[in-house]
Amino acid sequence: MTSQLLENESVESHDSQETTIKKKRKRLSSDLKGFFKRRAEESQSDKEPTPKNREAEFSERAQHLLDVRKNNNSPEFWYSKKDKETPENNNKENSEEDSEEDSEENNEEIFKDKNQGVIFKKSKKSIEDMLEDKILNHKEKKRSDETIKYLKDKLQYTREISSSHITVVECLMQNRRREYETNNRIAIQKIERLESRNKELRESLRKCEERVEDVLHYCEKGSKDEDRKANENKIQLLEAQIKKYEEELADRNLQEKKRIQELEAQLLKSKDNLSQSLVGKERMEVMEMQLKKFQEELTEQSLHEDERIHKVEQKYVYKHSLAEKQINELETVNKELKEKFSATESMTDEITIESLETEHLKNELEFQIKDQEKSRKLYEQEKLQTDVLYWELQDGITNAVELVFTIKSLICVFEELKKDKETLFLTISKLETSLETLEKYLPILAKKKQRVLRHSEDSERMLNERREYRPRNLKTALEETRGIEGRLQKIKEIISLAISQ
Repeated sequence: MTSQLLENESVESHDSQETTIKKKRKRLSSDLKGFFKRRAEESQSDKEPTPKNREAEFSERAQHLLDVRKNNNSPEFWYSKKDKETPENNNKENSEEDSEEDSEENNEEIFKDKNQGVIFKKSKKSIEDMLEDKILNHKEKKRSDETIKYLKDKLQYTREISSSHITVVECLMQNRRREYETNNRIAIQKIERLESRNKELRESLRKCEERVEDVLHYCEKGSKDEDRKANENKIQLLEAQIKKYEEELADRNLQEKKRIQELEAQLLKSKDNLSQSLVGKERMEVMEMQLKKFQEELTEQSLHEDERIHKVEQKYVYKHSLAEKQINELETVNKELKEKFSATESMTDEITIESLETEHLKNELEFQIKDQEKSRKLYEQEKLQTDVLYWELQDGITNAVELVFTIKSLICVFEELKKDKETLFLTISKLETSLETLEKYLPILAKKKQRVLRHSEDSERMLNERREYRPRNLKTALEETRGIEGRLQKIKEIISLAISQ
């Protein structure tokens, strides 16, 4: 907002200065027109002034010039009849000379009538020549004095006009300097604002990085805790199943021991009965054979069950080691993902910084180009104004001596302005080259962005595969537990069949 206000004020000041300059030019042109009209009227109406009147006029002119310098008003002069030579004045002078010559000839004729002689006739020509020379010398002196006074007055007038024009040029230069100062202030303020904005953006980026780190830490904790909890739950389930199998086996061993004791009691009873009879002996032998077979079958079943228990324990150990390996692999994958995520974040930060720098450079270049266009327009306006002033001075000050110095000063100003113009063109060319370089770097930045996007897509794909891999492991573990339960049911059926036999 402040920059816009300053720009508006500068534009308004420039407009007001242009209006004042136009008004001054109009006043000068109107004053010059009035001055030349008055001189023409005075040359036609007034007669030759006496030396007293001329001194009074000269004193009045000097007082008027002093008043003009004090009040900065337009100069107005009035000149006598012979301040400016006109064809009418020349015709009047010629007529007066002819009338004087006629009167002298008449006097000479009278002199001839009164004084008849040869001597006077011969000396008449020499006297006439002397008189003519004196008259001509007197007239030339008068004319030279009048021309000197006219030139002096004209020099004073040209000095005042040149001083007024110089003041106008100085005002223009001061206004230009003020505009350059205001533009520099605006640029400094914009640079300070951009620096403060960069600081704010850096702080916001730092806060975002802290938030991302917190989220990653929380996600890592959550993922590790979830994995650990899932593995612990699996281990607890397997341990509970193993305890159940051990309790069931202990109960079965107790029941089989009880049944063996009962069979031994029956055998003792049968031995007592068979001792009484041979038939009983044969039955005892048969029963002993059956008992041996039964014992052998029980030993074989116990060996099979021990082997199965050992296999289950090995499977449990193997699954536990696999779970630990999976946890380690997941931790390594998490570390790799963290590194990739940090790399992607650094790349994105670099790209954002580079994009901000490019935008900042573009904005600065556009601002400089606008300022240079404004300065070019001002230069063209000043050039037109100086051209107008130069032609006005050339029209009004043709016979003045100080015109040369003013023209030289104006030429120096023009040369300086040309140098400024050349420097401006050079800066514009440099800015165009810098813009071309920036346009060359833009596709490289786009390629970097595409690479980062591809890298992020690959990381997201790895995460999705990891998420899909977990439920597959759980499914396999559940299927294995179901298979173990089916095998245990088959063992129970075999034991029941053996008991029934």
